[in-house]
Amino acid sequence: MDRIESLRQRLEEAFRGSRHHSFLASLKGVSEEAARWTPSRYRGFPHMNGSILNLAFHTGGDKSVLISCAFGDGSVTWERVTARFESLGGDLQAAKRLAEEGHAKVLEALASLSEADLEEMRPYYGGRRLTAYEIFAIIAEHDLYHAGQINYVRCLIEGIEA
Repeated sequence: MDRIESLRQRLEEAFRGSRHHSFLASLKGVSEEAARWTPSRYRGFPHMNGSILNLAFHTGGDKSVLISCAFGDGSVTWERVTARFESLGGDLQAAKRLAEEGHAKVLEALASLSEADLEEMRPYYGGRRLTAYEIFAIIAEHDLYHAGQINYVRCLIEGIEA
């Protein structure tokens, strides 16, 4: 198996493939009410509030912004992604739709590359540059990281409801 196929499989597992640890699995069965619950104290990025909805929106939207930055013209910004999210209803279904769209863009970008292209330096956030391989690996890690956060928030909610 070549590295492109290996990355594709890794991205799929992180997004939807693992029934216990993937991003989409973490959202299975989450109600809109639970998605909007915010912890009483949360310390993270200023644009985050710790809700499942916010985590899902961030995870899904980040793919479109990052792929545009690294492999496109950079025209997909957080402002555009936020407007799209709000136009879709600004709810958990909208976040899932953004995530599906972003994931499709990730796989499309990966499919357009050759093995040699994976070593090419690409633009990344903050003016940094990373190899294409590193960017796709980060995308998979990002899905798993936030899936874990979502599962943790679900446990907090279930602890309150008990």
